Amino acid sequence: MKEQSRSIVSWRHGWVIVLATLFLSCAITVFTSFTAIQLILFRQALSMPYGLPEEAVAFRVRRHAPPSQVHEVESALSEVARILAASDTVLVLEGVDFGLALYDPKGYFAGYPLEQGAYFGRDDFYSDLPMALVSYESPLHHMTQQGFTMIEGKMMQVRGVYGREHPFFTDERSFVVSLLHSSSLLGTWYFSKDSNLVVDVTSLLQSRGYITQVVAAKPDEGVARRRMFNPLYVMVVAGLVFMFFNIFLANFVLLSRYRNHFAIHVRFGATRGSLLAKVLLSGLGPICLGALLGAGLYAISFRLSDGFNLVFLPAWVAPLSIAIAIIASLSLWGIAFLAQRVRTMDMGELR
Repeated sequence: MKEQSRSIVSWRHGWVIVLATLFLSCAITVFTSFTAIQLILFRQALSMPYGLPEEAVAFRVRRHAPPSQVHEVESALSEVARILAASDTVLVLEGVDFGLALYDPKGYFAGYPLEQGAYFGRDDFYSDLPMALVSYESPLHHMTQQGFTMIEGKMMQVRGVYGREHPFFTDERSFVVSLLHSSSLLGTWYFSKDSNLVVDVTSLLQSRGYITQVVAAKPDEGVARRRMFNPLYVMVVAGLVFMFFNIFLANFVLLSRYRNHFAIHVRFGATRGSLLAKVLLSGLGPICLGALLGAGLYAISFRLSDGFNLVFLPAWVAPLSIAIAIIASLSLWGIAFLAQRVRTMDMGELR
């Protein structure tokens, strides 16, 4: 009867379960995080860029002639600002470089919180003093000294710093300047609404030798779906299947050492179902510990990589990953037990 009160799995073997679950939890957290990121990108792809309203329109500006001189660009941008001054239309110019140019004197984006500093004021969009917003933890952010940084060859005052939650944030672009201080007219122009002013702006650009072409303001849904199904999924899923199989084998070998122990329980009336419950209960503690350590290890490595933090991921990533890891590990643990051949041993065999 003393055998019945003893734990099914010794503490030495419990650490094997902890380590196996730790690696599995890391892998599952990676998969869940990657899925969350893909869902975020998919949602962003189906929404208007840069937080603009659904009625926003866009056109692309190109030029086959030699590049414009600086004074020509400045003159054209001044004319665009003069045209837009009569309305509350917001303009976001997605240039060919690594930044955005913005015209927003009415403060359409002023309500979004910044990591540091303040948003542009109305007068900033007409000022001769170059001003910019920079992306948090970007090279431009790190280069900022005494409130100034170098952007496109010009020293600009940094008005504020925006983070990942801001609509201006993208991995490709790290700054926003007021429209009058853009270095080029080329790129995609986004207007917050379709109006006669948009026609006036395109006519102005065409008169100065530029080619304008209306484009979709947001990607096609089919394109967005194809981007979501990243080929990396196949590799990650294959890795998880390989890990499941190896953990099952490890569990099977570990539990095979307890066959005599199981046989004693059966000899004294235990059923296969009651033994399964005891096995699952004995593995629950190490499995939960391994799942927590695995998610924690991933969180630490994620934090140390490029300055990222799990805060940037949805709140459900961590608890869901831990829950999946626990359920998967318990399932593999239980299946490994059910795969054992446990028979009743007579008293002669026990001596």
